[in-house]
Amino acid sequence: MWQTHLHQHGYATLKNAGQAGLDEVIAQLGEVIQVTRVRNEPDTPALVTSDQSLDFHTDHANVDYIAWLCRRPAEAGGETILADAEAAFARLSAAEQSALGQIRLFEHKVFADDEDDRPLVCAGAIFW
Repeated sequence: MWQTHLHQHGYATLKNAGQAGLDEVIAQLGEVIQVTRVRNEPDTPALVTSDQSLDFHTDHANVDYIAWLCRRPAEAGGETILADAEAAFARLSAAEQSALGQIRLFEHKVFADDEDDRPLVCAGAIFW
């Protein structure tokens, strides 16, 4: 059931699944390339340890899915807004799509073999 929702809507929510439920889902999704503990540490500029909101972004261009396990809900806020970049791209004109295809992204390296830059759009896939 979560698989159908994931493929139809681009996300799925499993309430009260816990670590075992997340492990079961991940086993069906594929290879895990990184695990990060997200926590609030006052006065830190790092994105995953700050209590500040993040602008729209993608976590890494080589992933198909992002999975979160919420161990303790935020006292306030904590909402996540998901946007389907491929659906937005599909609504653009051919000229706009072509123009976006000329843009290259320069991003920080997460892994040693990450490229220094990558195209924003490659063979119809959006990388942001």
